Amino acid sequence: MMSPWSSNGTSMLSNCSTPTVVFSLLFLITSTEQFRISSRAPWISSIWGISRQSTFVHRNQSIVQSSSVVRLNKSVLHSSNENGPSASIATSTDDNTALQPQINERKGQKRREKRWRRRMIEADVGNSFRVCFDCAFDSKLSSKEANSLAMQLAFSYGVNNKSHLPVYIDICGVERDGQTRGHLEKVQGFPDRWAGRALRCFEEGLEEVYGQGIDNGEDVDDNNDDAKGYENELGTTDADTCSNSSEDEQFQPYFSKVAPNHQFVYLTGDSPNVLSTLENNTTYIIGGIVDRNRLKRAAINRAKSLNSQHPSLNVTTARLPLDEHIDFKESTRILTCNHVFEILLRFRENEYTDWKMAIMTVLPHRKDLEEKNE
Repeated sequence: MMSPWSSNGTSMLSNCSTPTVVFSLLFLITSTEQFRISSRAPWISSIWGISRQSTFVHRNQSIVQSSSVVRLNKSVLHSSNENGPSASIATSTDDNTALQPQINERKGQKRREKRWRRRMIEADVGNSFRVCFDCAFDSKLSSKEANSLAMQLAFSYGVNNKSHLPVYIDICGVERDGQTRGHLEKVQGFPDRWAGRALRCFEEGLEEVYGQGIDNGEDVDDNNDDAKGYENELGTTDADTCSNSSEDEQFQPYFSKVAPNHQFVYLTGDSPNVLSTLENNTTYIIGGIVDRNRLKRAAINRAKSLNSQHPSLNVTTARLPLDEHIDFKESTRILTCNHVFEILLRFRENEYTDWKMAIMTVLPHRKDLEEKNE
């Protein structure tokens, strides 16, 4: 379109007539508006439209990609759970959380076993006396008495387990189908946990448990075997024990067979011999009797029977020095099995010096008891 201005800056309309000038101005305005609408505006609009459309498409693509990633992650997680060996981290974490109580219990058990072994070595248990509970009277006990005996054995185990000077304990004559065994099975930890706490349970009678080694003249060095048993964790013995299983932490030192010079003392209130002290290399036998008024002299008769049938055991009898140190007045002198055991243990703990203290410590609930002045 021709510009209305000349090259020298003067208007070409100055030489034209008025109608011509008016017509030229109308033409110029119309042409300019048409150009703006037809050319420039569509071009700008098209550019703006393309930009908005591109941004929208880009956003949609990002959303689609994000959704695909989420679906892919869920698919991989589901696939990992089904494949087993390629389990996901989330599944592994859940499994570890579920097993954590068992792991902690296992670690705690190992720490307890380590402390127990150290205590047994420090207590020099191999050079101390031992205790045997004789359950040969099981067939003569009522069901209630058998249950009471099982509880007394459990109490004895607990006292020994907590003592800083524990001793070896054997429970002999606990037949698998017997009443006492049936009640013991209801006690928590019996027999597997008990086996790792210097306690063993035998179905055989004490004459069979101890008599084999002496009858055959087999000499067992208790000190060496016990130390090896606790330091090297020897396995179970060849004896027929009541244990149902064996775990790595459980160890049962080899002390069923004893040396020929080992002594056996059956404790009974009917014995004329008074126990003045406790000797090492000696097993003190406690009869598994609950009602001694009904089974009178059962313990001393059992000791005599052992001597007649197994003279190599050379079982002697003795009674605790109760009347020598304590005035029982109207109270009964009959003690439960766990009371007898605990008195022996307390006497050891006070370095074998004070029977009076040992007895009064175990029997404080008997108000009629009084200490005798020596």
